[in-house]
Amino acid sequence: MSNARKTVQNALLRVHKDEGYSNLVWNAALNDADLDARDAAFATTLFYGVLERTVTLDYVISHYSKTPIKKMDLLVLEALRIGIYQLFYMDSVPDRAAINESVMLVKRSKLNRYAGFVNGILRSVQRDGTVLPNLNDLSAEQRLSVTCSVPKELVRHYIRYYGQDLTEQMLPAFLGGRPLYIRVNTLKTDAPSLIAALSQEGVEASPTDSPHTLRLSAHQNPAHTKAYQDGLFHVQDPASGYACAALQAQAGMRVLDVCAAPGGKSFTLAQMMGNQGELLSCDLYDHKIALMEQGARRLGITVMQPTLRDANAQDDIGEFDRILCDLPCSGLGILGRKPEIRYKSVTFLDNLPDLQYGMLCRSLTHLKKGGVLVFSTCTLNPAENEQNVDRLLQEHPTLEPYPILQDLPRACGEQAHFINLLPHLHGTDGFFVSAVRKAE
Repeated sequence: MSNARKTVQNALLRVHKDEGYSNLVWNAALNDADLDARDAAFATTLFYGVLERTVTLDYVISHYSKTPIKKMDLLVLEALRIGIYQLFYMDSVPDRAAINESVMLVKRSKLNRYAGFVNGILRSVQRDGTVLPNLNDLSAEQRLSVTCSVPKELVRHYIRYYGQDLTEQMLPAFLGGRPLYIRVNTLKTDAPSLIAALSQEGVEASPTDSPHTLRLSAHQNPAHTKAYQDGLFHVQDPASGYACAALQAQAGMRVLDVCAAPGGKSFTLAQMMGNQGELLSCDLYDHKIALMEQGARRLGITVMQPTLRDANAQDDIGEFDRILCDLPCSGLGILGRKPEIRYKSVTFLDNLPDLQYGMLCRSLTHLKKGGVLVFSTCTLNPAENEQNVDRLLQEHPTLEPYPILQDLPRACGEQAHFINLLPHLHGTDGFFVSAVRKAE
């Protein structure tokens, strides 16, 4: 497994040092590494596990090390994180292997003089047992930070807007990764038929509360199946499906998806429209346009028109019956899928609300009278979400709230026209969905 652990160490260095996106970094690392299926699965679990639990792991390291975390060489620090993660969270790995292999990561590097340092800390952790030290000495906020591996400033953010009790329920739901969901391509098949087709290829799928959404068993990759190649489904979390459902797009309508790439919501909208009407699916980059075109062909969608366009553009694309604005956001609802987001400074939130609001205002100029605009994000940050909707309604007298998703439980003081989807309550990514209508 030494090559697997080295692959993990190198990938972690890229994420923590270069601020790379975890999925892109890891996909590239796996492509470059010569790992068999077993080692690749082990390495994937270890990579995402260490990334997710970095705050917790650093808390343990700080308890045993006289050298502050900030003064450690990052290569040595990653070796310690890899070792401690295995000791704490991977029961299938013998303690001896977890320690020895982590020591070898340092010993075989230019920093081999720190091998004894790593060995000493890991053996101290093993001796004391895998129990987080001195938790009773911490404040409630600090305990949440350590046990849920979320930086303190982000814990404060959630508590400020959602309260202590709801934050204590929500943050653990971001641990352990998220299940994979797929959306049945209703242009080609139905849920029972797709479940049967996937089962024949060794992929287990089960129904959910949403009639066209299936949940896959853990650690399954459906992209290599014939069902995928035949365009019988696409990957989509239920939260994204709710955003599409709120739009209530119908056959024959003219629909605009403002920030459509990689295309999942447009694929769902096209199916809801019965592949009839006009669906303009926009993005800013050529390679993403090509990706959407490829996906539409695979799914047999002809109504979709992938289009190179800036969401802030002043252009003449006409008016639309429905507009979906799933806009760039801070991603504070998808820590389970992209764990590196939790380590960004909360100062990066400052400029996002105004950026989103500008895109919303531009999009409104293309909404027909009587038309509906849905605004959604994958974040849990009121400044980006409900405060933007309130501002939109206040500054545009022709708009009115449009009710959505009445059957879902609500926990954050939502109103009929918006909802915060929470992972522990709704079983989805953290997500915000809202809708407004332009008066006749």
